[in-house]
Amino acid sequence: MLFSVPSVFSPLSLPPFLPSAFSLPTFSLHPDLQMKSISEFLEELTQSNDEMEIVVFFHNNQFAMDTALNIARWLKKDYSQIEDQLTHLFSLGVLEKMGEGSSAIYSYTQDIEKIKVLDRFIKLIRERLKK
Repeated sequence: MLFSVPSVFSPLSLPPFLPSAFSLPTFSLHPDLQMKSISEFLEELTQSNDEMEIVVFFHNNQFAMDTALNIARWLKKDYSQIEDQLTHLFSLGVLEKMGEGSSAIYSYTQDIEKIKVLDRFIKLIRERLKK
């Protein structure tokens, strides 16, 4: 496993070590969604350890582009699970998607602001896990 979010984080609360600045700015996550605060975005993102593992995979491999089937192979996960999780991460704007169905190609967001937020969040979690 590349990364996991500690189980002490409940799906309904953000980790206590997040700085209060995370709740202040807002940005558009996806054209179909309303504006969300960064804290709401991270709260939704941390509801699934498997999704966080996908986020970290793409964050560490920012130029990776692949189908759900191949991403499932890379992460040694079940294809049907990965497909649903990739779709959810696309709806959050964490991933970009080209095409439809099983031939759809997923890649990491190119939105610099989202990348900065995710980078900071991943670093905070890794620092916390070291302690």
